[in-house]
Amino acid sequence: MGYCSRSQAAVLIRAGRVTLNGRIVGDPEKPVRLPEDRIEVDGLPLDKRPAIYLIMNKPRGVVTTASDEKGRETVYDLLEPGLQWVGPVGRLDRRAKGCCC
Repeated sequence: MGYCSRSQAAVLIRAGRVTLNGRIVGDPEKPVRLPEDRIEVDGLPLDKRPAIYLIMNKPRGVVTTASDEKGRETVYDLLEPGLQWVGPVGRLDRRAKGCCC
């Protein structure tokens, strides 16, 4: 729904911060029926955000990942702060350059 990544959602769910139709969800794999089901995070309704698409000409040396255990620069470091969550569509090798998001 554009709120966060799947791994971030799993953390929120396991922390008991997500409700589905008024009930706390404990299983990140629980199926939902959109738009019928009501999802809330910390008591606030989660509304589907309009999709945005970005194209980036990834520079060589930047990795296509949200975080890097080796501390290398990622494509997310190149985005403006405060932008809603963006998921990469493709992955390019660190040594490659070109479109990735």
